[in-house]
Amino acid sequence: MPTQLFRGIAVFSLVSFHVAACFAAEVLDTDALYETLRKSTYADLQQFKEAAEKERQRKIRDKVPPLTAERAAEGDSAIAFVLYNKTMIYVACAEALANNPPQQRGEDALKECVSAKGIQFNKYLKLTEYADTLGSKKFAICEIKARDFQRESRFPPYDFLRDPRGPKLLDFGVMNECLMSELR
Repeated sequence: MPTQLFRGIAVFSLVSFHVAACFAAEVLDTDALYETLRKSTYADLQQFKEAAEKERQRKIRDKVPPLTAERAAEGDSAIAFVLYNKTMIYVACAEALANNPPQQRGEDALKECVSAKGIQFNKYLKLTEYADTLGSKKFAICEIKARDFQRESRFPPYDFLRDPRGPKLLDFGVMNECLMSELR
């Protein structure tokens, strides 16, 4: 997956009005949060598509060869992967906090959880820069270990993010630990 693309889209922004709506209720409803995040995820996807189109137009104007269809598909898959996993970080944190007493499941607790998971996600993105060194077999094995099949079944990718390659939902803490396991 294109590393520069990941860097450009891996910035985590807190969706405060969505979070506030989620925490306005006494009970955290992760299904409602997932549906609430659909609109902002779609808006993010549209922004990336607009940026990609501007880049395509720039390449035409500057007479730079366009991306191959395969590279363009890889980029689309990478964007879907990032957006799906970003959305699911919020959902996973809301699920984790739902079991806490009410005074320990406020917006600050969610931000802390999202930040910690975001750090793991960014670490994973940096580790992808070493994919050639670590080997595709290692990445594949670690991906299988880190795949969150249960949550992926409960909260499948939004229809506008689906493609033949995924996106897949990963636990980046598990993924990073696996990737780093032989490096220590």
